Amino acid sequence: MLNFERQSTNADFRPLIDRSSQLLIDVMHFEKERSNEQYMLVSTQVVEAGVDISFSQVYREKAPLDGIIQVMGRLNRKVETRDARLTVFEYDNGGDDFRPYSQLEMRESEEILREVKDSIQLYSSLAEYYKSISEKNETKNYSSELWSHLCNL
Repeated sequence: MLNFERQSTNADFRPLIDRSSQLLIDVMHFEKERSNEQYMLVSTQVVEAGVDISFSQVYREKAPLDGIIQVMGRLNRKVETRDARLTVFEYDNGGDDFRPYSQLEMRESEEILREVKDSIQLYSSLAEYYKSISEKNETKNYSSELWSHLCNL
């Protein structure tokens, strides 16, 4: 068991996260070699990137498109089945609270996710998604606003 204490800093967490991720991978590979049983992993976004594990089915709470794409990297990674499936489901809170994500990212992602039917369409929509996010973020000049506040300190 790994213990994350409140006094820990971000620098303290990285080795613990790396260690726990590697431990998870080692256990899953060992167990898979020992038996033909299937496993279910319930996790946070920690398995979205940098973890070499593969699942035939992934259930993912709605997230920005880049997070959905990242978790797809855990889907059928070893090409073990022809029936791999990603299911994206809605928030329990009715969809009004997007934390930890921005409302802009979520709204743009929702629009795209309503239309796509497969991974090819999803991947091809990434350029449109990033372009839209970039354009809408540029309409708000946060850096000059921040600079103005800093100068007034």
